[in-house]
Amino acid sequence: MSANEFRRAQFSLIRRVRANTKTANSILYILSLPNMRGLLLTLGFLAVATATKNTNCTNGLYMIVARGSEEQAAASKSGLFPANSGSPGYLAQLIAAQIKDSKIMGVEYPATLNNYIPSENEGANVMLQLANDYHSSCPGSKMALLGYSQGAQVASDVLCGGAGGQYNHNAPLSPDIVKNSVIAAVLFGDPTHMANTTYDRGTSVHNGILARTNNTVCREYSDRMASWCDKGDEFCDAGHVDGVHELYLQRYNTTMVQYVVERWQNSTVSSVTTTAASTGSSTSSGTSGVSTGTQTASPTTSESSRPSTGTASGLTILGWPLVLLFCGLLFI
Repeated sequence: MSANEFRRAQFSLIRRVRANTKTANSILYILSLPNMRGLLLTLGFLAVATATKNTNCTNGLYMIVARGSEEQAAASKSGLFPANSGSPGYLAQLIAAQIKDSKIMGVEYPATLNNYIPSENEGANVMLQLANDYHSSCPGSKMALLGYSQGAQVASDVLCGGAGGQYNHNAPLSPDIVKNSVIAAVLFGDPTHMANTTYDRGTSVHNGILARTNNTVCREYSDRMASWCDKGDEFCDAGHVDGVHELYLQRYNTTMVQYVVERWQNSTVSSVTTTAASTGSSTSSGTSGVSTGTQTASPTTSESSRPSTGTASGLTILGWPLVLLFCGLLFI
């Protein structure tokens, strides 16, 4: 590089530094104006919150699934169920094939027979948190709770409150969340099963080995809760017939899927009708959001996420530059 070229490069660098300094000083002046720093701080954190909000929302059904005792946590190599979902995860896949853009979330908990009580308590806490978090992030979305065996007890504890005694004493999921977001709860082989209730399904005539002492809250949700238990099941019916506990999906998978899909259809019709009534617009068909017979689902399909729209997108586009600006200026 010649001496002249070197000097030109120096002058160019000096001009850029001065320009940046002038810009920084201008920004600092703006920030010194009343309430300006507070405004940027507010917008910055709003942008962060908006950008992270709705990242897991779905257009379809969000299914929170708790596997049974000793069912493996790892995802099935054959693709029958996602991680931490076990046999009810297979049921969730069948449902996802009928309700497009659905997502399956397995409850990560021990699901052990040894140390059953702390295992079940942990599962209930995790599922409750998942339900609360999803509703908080996606208040207009719909979810379902699915559980088998110990996982069914987990789901019933979340919906109806902890069974008490040695088990958790958790308050149930908020009634507002249940009524507005939880369209269905499907349980099978629940050891806390109570026979002859309005939400009872199957052939069982006895209570489970860990039967609830109070099912008042459960009865309130009999329009969206169904608990399958067959006669002879050693856990939910206190029976002595080998193999019954493992046959629910073989016997009832079609009925279970139909139950959830119909609940989904009814919930979408209700939502559209309510919206139309408030805006004066016409309603859409009751089959909205339900796949046709040619629609299939896979773990990838069930993981589809709903993009943010409207104001949220606008705030995100506006907000990220402000976040970067704020973070950079914080240390000037």
